[in-house]
Amino acid sequence: MVPKTCVQAECHQPQERRNGRCDSHYRKWLRETPREQRRRPTVEERFWAMVTKTPTCWAWSGEINPGGYAIITIRSVGRLAHRYIFESIHGLLPADIQVDHKCHNHSCVNPEHLRRATNKQNQENREGAQANNATSGIRGVSWNKRIEKWHAYVGHHGKRIHLGFFEDPQEAEAAAVAKRLELYTHNLMDIREIGG
Repeated sequence: MVPKTCVQAECHQPQERRNGRCDSHYRKWLRETPREQRRRPTVEERFWAMVTKTPTCWAWSGEINPGGYAIITIRSVGRLAHRYIFESIHGLLPADIQVDHKCHNHSCVNPEHLRRATNKQNQENREGAQANNATSGIRGVSWNKRIEKWHAYVGHHGKRIHLGFFEDPQEAEAAAVAKRLELYTHNLMDIREIGG
């Protein structure tokens, strides 16, 4: 994460204050600005101060949680920044509805990359294998030591669906991709890979 610089012209010091100034320019601003003009920035102003728009994802320069998600503090409570911007545009969502990153970049806050989703739909739109799949690195494929073949499977509605055993990991992957395309409604990664 690259720190933003002071908003004061020709100052290259890092921002250290909420109003975007470095420490010395902030103190100068306090001395020169009447008290009635020193208002706290709104949540929206603080949000946009942390966003750098690129041609694709919008980078977040603020706090990032351990899962890689952008966080904005509102009334002393950390909220997911992508959910904040999505709800700002589309209205409040029920607590059981999530905001899915179509781009798979958890810190992106570009509203064009976001969509509402159930937990199931959000889980369908995963990128790559699960972190605990060290045998193949392929989503839905693992090595079975007992029979010495590649096992293909798909998780759906909390259950693991067995798709068979294969000599080749690419065959197992093809079986897993085909089944996900059949069952999943929010599976953008497999659609991209087959050119859909």
